[in-house]
Amino acid sequence: MKHQALLSFVGALAIPFLASCGGVDGKITLDIGFWPESTETQDLAMYRQWKERFETAYPQYELVADPYTYNTTTVGSKFLTGSLPNVFQTWFTEPEKLMKNKYIRGIKSFLDQKGWSDKMDDEMKASLTFNDEIYGIPRDGYGLGLLLNIRCLGENGILPQNSNGKYALYKSDGTPAYPTSFEEIYQDALKIQENDETKGILICSANKNGGWQLSNMEVAKFLLSRGQFNQDGSKFGFYGVMGPDEFKLMVNHNTYTNLMAKRTFEYLFSLLESGQYQTEKLFRKCDYSKALLERMKEADEKMVILYDEKTKLFEQHQGFFDLPHIDVKSIPETDFPLYSHWSYDRIYRNDMIKQPDVLMFLFLLNQDFTKEQKEANYDYYEPRCIHESSLSPSIHSILAEELGKEEAALSFFGYATRLDLDDYNRNTNEGIHTTSIAAAWMNIVYGFGGLRSDKEILSLSPQIPSIWKKYSFSLSYDGARIHVSVEQHQTTLEIEGNPVTIKLYNQTRTLSGRTVIER
Repeated sequence: MKHQALLSFVGALAIPFLASCGGVDGKITLDIGFWPESTETQDLAMYRQWKERFETAYPQYELVADPYTYNTTTVGSKFLTGSLPNVFQTWFTEPEKLMKNKYIRGIKSFLDQKGWSDKMDDEMKASLTFNDEIYGIPRDGYGLGLLLNIRCLGENGILPQNSNGKYALYKSDGTPAYPTSFEEIYQDALKIQENDETKGILICSANKNGGWQLSNMEVAKFLLSRGQFNQDGSKFGFYGVMGPDEFKLMVNHNTYTNLMAKRTFEYLFSLLESGQYQTEKLFRKCDYSKALLERMKEADEKMVILYDEKTKLFEQHQGFFDLPHIDVKSIPETDFPLYSHWSYDRIYRNDMIKQPDVLMFLFLLNQDFTKEQKEANYDYYEPRCIHESSLSPSIHSILAEELGKEEAALSFFGYATRLDLDDYNRNTNEGIHTTSIAAAWMNIVYGFGGLRSDKEILSLSPQIPSIWKKYSFSLSYDGARIHVSVEQHQTTLEIEGNPVTIKLYNQTRTLSGRTVIER
């Protein structure tokens, strides 16, 4: 026999139309879909105590653990097949869809009986109400945090009050009263900070183009705590790590990892030295000290970057160049995917790599390296890569195009775009590689389009393969829309909105309207 049961959201708690199944000895089973995983030992112990107390108080029920993770693409099918847990979690943004699709059931009468309806925050209750029925209750600080932001905006004069004295998210003309762009968020945060220095926003990117991100100060502090000095204190780096290449585990001084940490430290130093920020206030907020900063500078200066000036090669990690060599072209096609046919120790004990590691930072920090460095490292690492990561072919194609290797660029582009269509890695039966689809877009824009976005201004150097007639793409940049069309002998840029300053074929230009470049 089946009964209705409570259903929990990260932002809300509601009742599904799914019923509980009869359990042992005629008990009603309730599937709890946010049960901790076995590795979360402390949480698991707490939940077991909670289960014991609940079943003692309500002996007719049996709680069944179900560590279900909410997924927007599967919740509907799980509901229809009866496999959705009786109790599960989701995000603050999801209740409206769940209520309208009738995946959950109202609990207003239950809340009224307990006297809880009137204790809920009005804004929160409104987000959990449909057709005068309440479908949930807040469960934790995620949804609560949104309400605190609303209150903060209202108390600082950014949101208006409605006739009921509540802060309104919309103006009388129906337009949003809350900030709708990063610039508005930034300006509102400055206004709030004038009233209360414990609130505000820290911008960690040039010209505020970075959007929301973790404070660079906190990331740098974490990196300092994770990295270590060697025994005599002469070197700093990261021990026992895995870089982008998933075939090399627990290595020391992965160059990608060390270099990215070094850049993080140096970016923080540049921010603090710029004079744009109240350093003492930031130190107080982020629990910094001058001693901590000096330690960070020492780590930066002693960071190990494995580079040979003579060969122009970056060593992927300490000891990589000493690993036994394997000719990846000699591996039979039937052995792929390797994870399904080779033991781990066979995969990991040679210089074969799964995906770009050194080449990855040469792409991400592209304009900091010379063509000679890129070519030397491409020629060394490309023959050692088997591209079992769906992101690998596109990065190789982008660098190959930059280095004038058109045949390789086109070949890797075909690999990236047809990865699942042709089942190149012999694992499409496990699901399509959606990230490879995004990487194929990058392949066109960053590869053949020559886009580089790792410096202060955007850079474009579009080329076109000899077998293509035309391709085009669009970008949003600095308040404008840039439409790029590339043909065999000309490149056309059309700018919608404000004029933009970019590098076009290595020349800094301010563009507006339509620009045609003959090549």
